[in-house]
Amino acid sequence: MTFYYIRLLIFKKIFTCVDKIYNKTKFLPLLSLPQKSQPSNHILMLNLNLQRIFKARGIEQPYKFLVKNGFVPFTAHKYKNGKVEQMRLDHIEQLCTVLNCTPNDMFEWTPTDLFDDRKDHPLQKIRRKEKKMEINHLLSKMSLDKLEEIEKFLNEMP
Repeated sequence: MTFYYIRLLIFKKIFTCVDKIYNKTKFLPLLSLPQKSQPSNHILMLNLNLQRIFKARGIEQPYKFLVKNGFVPFTAHKYKNGKVEQMRLDHIEQLCTVLNCTPNDMFEWTPTDLFDDRKDHPLQKIRRKEKKMEINHLLSKMSLDKLEEIEKFLNEMP
């Protein structure tokens, strides 16, 4: 234990005794002990995953892209790697704007237990399936006729 923590425990004990004598509780809220933060191995259910959007948009250097679009290097690094526990709303809006996506595209949900993994859970819409396809791989295997059909379809989209 640190010196600060021991000193805080002693003061709390003294004020608790004083509180019992005078029957007043105004001192106790002031002496709350520091709360332990969430453990680093805590599994989050909702995660930021920009890698799939970077791939879909053909962004080969996501860090540079994010910095170029106004994010500070530290934040760009965290967003690129998905190591985010909290996000500012203006950053979510900015990411949606520069990546031309919605918040549902950026986040993915993974249930942590069987109770959460039910079909009517509201976050099922942003749950990513395990099957991952590389669009370049799919396109390279298609016939030229099919590619022309896809190109025509894409050109007709608004």
